[in-house]
Amino acid sequence: MNNFGTDRYCDHGVAAKADETRASTLTRSMDGTYYFTVFAKGFVININLSTGNAVQVKYPENHIDYPFTAFCSKSGLLYSSAGRLFMEFDPVRNEFTYFEFLDAKEDIAGFGFGEDQNGFIYFGSYPSCRLFCYNAATKYITDYGKMDDSQMYMTYIAVDSTGWIYMGIGTEKRNLAAFNPQSGEKKQLCSDTERAIGSGYVHIGADGCVYGHCELDSIRVFKSDCSWKRYYKGEAEAVDYSEVSPSAFYNNGFKTIHSPFIDPSIIKEYEIADNVIVFEEINSGKTIRIDIDYETEGATISPIVEAHGRVYGTSHHPLHFFSYDPVIGAIKDFGGKVIERGGGGNICAYAVQGNIVAGAVYAGGLLHLLDTSGPLNFNNNNSGSRNPTLVTAHEEIYRPRCAVACPDGQNIIYGGFAGYGMVGGALCIYNIVTGQDILIPNERLVPYHSTLCLRVLSDGNLIAGTSINAPGGAHPKVKEAEIYIMDTATHEILYHGVPIKGETEISLMELDKNQLAHCITSKSLYFVFDTRTKAVINIQNLSQYGSVVRDGIKMSDCGKIYGLLSNAIYSIDPDTFEANILSVPPVTISSGMCILYDKIYFGSGSHLWSYKITQKA
Repeated sequence: MNNFGTDRYCDHGVAAKADETRASTLTRSMDGTYYFTVFAKGFVININLSTGNAVQVKYPENHIDYPFTAFCSKSGLLYSSAGRLFMEFDPVRNEFTYFEFLDAKEDIAGFGFGEDQNGFIYFGSYPSCRLFCYNAATKYITDYGKMDDSQMYMTYIAVDSTGWIYMGIGTEKRNLAAFNPQSGEKKQLCSDTERAIGSGYVHIGADGCVYGHCELDSIRVFKSDCSWKRYYKGEAEAVDYSEVSPSAFYNNGFKTIHSPFIDPSIIKEYEIADNVIVFEEINSGKTIRIDIDYETEGATISPIVEAHGRVYGTSHHPLHFFSYDPVIGAIKDFGGKVIERGGGGNICAYAVQGNIVAGAVYAGGLLHLLDTSGPLNFNNNNSGSRNPTLVTAHEEIYRPRCAVACPDGQNIIYGGFAGYGMVGGALCIYNIVTGQDILIPNERLVPYHSTLCLRVLSDGNLIAGTSINAPGGAHPKVKEAEIYIMDTATHEILYHGVPIKGETEISLMELDKNQLAHCITSKSLYFVFDTRTKAVINIQNLSQYGSVVRDGIKMSDCGKIYGLLSNAIYSIDPDTFEANILSVPPVTISSGMCILYDKIYFGSGSHLWSYKITQKA
């Protein structure tokens, strides 16, 4: 290994110095003061709306992770979780008054929260779908166990005035479960026919009853045109939507506000990524703006791309679009409004077709086209002048992972994972000249597989590597990842097969000059696949150098292949098939990768880095 010194590395700085509003609460203290509290990655920002004072409070033990929801109790104490960390926060005292890490079986302590008449706080974990109860008086957490034997998301929790707990569960087979903690009785309130992809939904009404239905298509989409029911004492009765008592949760998704005491519509604008909170004063109706300042390491960088002498990329949570110009050595952050419907997602995969940079966006499989020959224009919503432009979206590629430009100079192909509760992703072929948009469903590819890496062979056919995983809460239906070859004209699958037994994901792929596919599995196993004989001709285990870096393999202009692992930069000699470790970087590599001039650019957390290579390296 040639462990070159740190003089070859350069930290170009933070690409997007911002954090995302994940969840919020609005409450009123005993003296009538209103507090708006934003939960973000690693901290809360607690804003006194009477004084305009905003205080940043870090999570206990400086724990850094994403929260998914926040809850305001009747006592005015706030509850959330970040990863396995369960937290209680007092907005009046500006401090966390209790916290506890759940056991290692859970990735997320609280995906949904509810409260009973005694002030006990109930919350549901991911991925085991366990129900917990927190007693604020005794500071004790009770584990009531799994509420669904197969599902992972307990997104909604509500408790009626008799103490029955109702849980909206998903996503592969939606469910609405009821549980009586006194008797231990458990009920499933969705019929077997209702248990399709999606989630059950519940909320507590002002009358002490719970309202909900079993018809939510996704875990965070509210619907009024459903078969609503009123739940009480573990029983259900059908009601018209006009009878549904309103929820104390305002909006959907990561920007939900929980406000059981005050109409949360007084909060007009609340995005800490834009450093602003705008609200309407309750007594005067006057609109007040509060500028928010906070400490942050910045948002994590996603995969990047080189186009016409610049590096382009996005951060995620929040999505900010940025570019780096090596001539002047400066990063420019264009903010989040550049990418339509980007929200808290990111551009996951890129393909460059002439002057056009195509970027596939999570969430929702959105495809954007950036014309690098013209200036950015994202203030005008006219589709003819906006740059970049949103041209298509496919829920069947909800989490894009790969994209490739076809040699015809017109078509872009992208693929990835499907949405919540689904197994197997689709492919999209989009023509940037004609606008022709072709979706190839998963059933016509390799069923129950998602495409994670793509390349175009010299004969124009597509070669791809797959994953059997289903990150939106579903369960894999097959056991091993495959490579497939598709005729790009007819969309016929010409070949598919398992290259490495026991591997569940082929994460990365690059073709060399001899049309050999150099691949990396999710276990950091490097192998070479002969596209003509369909045989694996070399295997090398690189796991000692860390985990796979998304979009972490590229061929340079000289024909040598370079790759990234979380703890190493390596090169591949296409003649010997040997992966040689070039350097162990001074930081952990978290995203890749583009080669511009004599440098490899990559992301380490929120920072853009580069490593200088030579033709001999």
